[in-house]
Amino acid sequence: MLLVYFDHEPIFNFSTIQYFLSYSNSRNLTFVPSYYIESLSDHINVSGIRWINLDMERISPDLRRFFYARTSEQEWEEFQ
Repeated sequence: MLLVYFDHEPIFNFSTIQYFLSYSNSRNLTFVPSYYIESLSDHINVSGIRWINLDMERISPDLRRFFYARTSEQEWEEFQ
Protein backbone atom coordinates (compact mmCIF):
# COMPACT_ATOMS: atom_id res chain seq x y z
CA MET A 1 0.00 0.00 0.00
CA LEU A 2 1.25 3.48 -0.84
CA LEU A 3 -0.12 6.83 0.31
CA VAL A 4 -0.88 8.82 -2.85
CA TYR A 5 -3.28 11.54 -1.66
CA PHE A 6 -3.01 13.66 1.47
CA ASP A 7 -4.41 16.97 2.72
CA HIS A 8 -6.68 17.40 -0.32
CA GLU A 9 -3.77 17.07 -2.77
CA PRO A 10 -2.26 14.20 -4.76
CA ILE A 11 1.30 13.36 -3.75
CA PHE A 12 2.16 11.95 -7.19
CA ASN A 13 0.94 12.97 -10.63
CA PHE A 14 -1.34 10.61 -12.55
CA SER A 15 1.40 9.29 -14.86
CA THR A 16 3.49 8.29 -11.84
CA ILE A 17 0.52 6.42 -10.35
CA GLN A 18 0.02 4.66 -13.69
CA TYR A 19 3.71 3.69 -13.65
CA PHE A 20 3.36 2.21 -10.15
CA LEU A 21 0.30 0.28 -11.32
CA SER A 22 2.00 -1.03 -14.48
CA TYR A 23 5.19 -1.96 -12.65
CA SER A 24 3.35 -3.83 -9.92
CA ASN A 25 1.29 -5.70 -12.54
CA SER A 26 4.50 -6.71 -14.36
CA ARG A 27 5.78 -8.21 -11.09
CA ASN A 28 2.48 -9.95 -10.32
CA LEU A 29 1.86 -7.65 -7.34
CA THR A 30 -1.25 -5.74 -6.33
CA PHE A 31 -0.78 -1.98 -6.12
CA VAL A 32 -3.07 -0.50 -3.45
CA PRO A 33 -3.09 3.29 -3.34
CA SER A 34 -4.10 4.83 -0.03
CA TYR A 35 -6.11 8.05 0.00
CA TYR A 36 -6.29 10.11 3.18
CA ILE A 37 -9.74 11.72 2.88
CA GLU A 38 -10.57 14.75 4.99
CA SER A 39 -13.77 16.07 3.41
CA LEU A 40 -16.46 15.24 0.89
CA SER A 41 -14.94 17.75 -1.51
CA ASP A 42 -11.87 15.55 -2.00
CA HIS A 43 -11.80 14.08 -5.49
CA ILE A 44 -9.70 11.04 -6.32
CA ASN A 45 -8.93 9.38 -9.63
CA VAL A 46 -9.11 5.59 -9.38
CA SER A 47 -8.55 4.99 -13.07
CA GLY A 48 -7.48 1.41 -13.72
CA ILE A 49 -6.99 0.56 -10.05
CA ARG A 50 -8.79 -2.52 -8.73
CA TRP A 51 -8.10 -1.95 -5.01
CA ILE A 52 -7.94 1.28 -3.04
CA ASN A 53 -7.68 2.13 0.64
CA LEU A 54 -9.72 5.08 1.88
CA ASP A 55 -8.56 6.43 5.22
CA MET A 56 -11.39 8.63 6.44
CA GLU A 57 -10.85 8.81 10.19
CA ARG A 58 -11.43 12.59 10.29
CA ILE A 59 -14.97 12.48 8.94
CA SER A 60 -18.08 11.01 10.56
CA PRO A 61 -19.19 7.43 9.87
CA ASP A 62 -22.23 8.70 7.93
CA LEU A 63 -20.04 10.85 5.68
CA ARG A 64 -17.63 7.93 5.22
CA ARG A 65 -20.45 5.76 3.90
CA PHE A 66 -21.63 8.57 1.64
CA PHE A 67 -18.13 9.23 0.26
CA TYR A 68 -17.43 5.55 -0.32
CA ALA A 69 -20.78 5.05 -2.07
CA ARG A 70 -20.15 8.10 -4.25
CA THR A 71 -16.65 6.91 -5.12
CA SER A 72 -17.58 3.31 -5.75
CA GLU A 73 -20.71 4.09 -7.78
CA GLN A 74 -19.61 7.10 -9.82
CA GLU A 75 -15.85 7.27 -10.15
CA TRP A 76 -15.07 3.56 -9.82
CA GLU A 77 -17.46 2.49 -12.59
CA GLU A 78 -16.57 5.50 -14.71
CA PHE A 79 -12.87 4.66 -14.75
CA GLN A 80 -12.91 0.85 -15.01
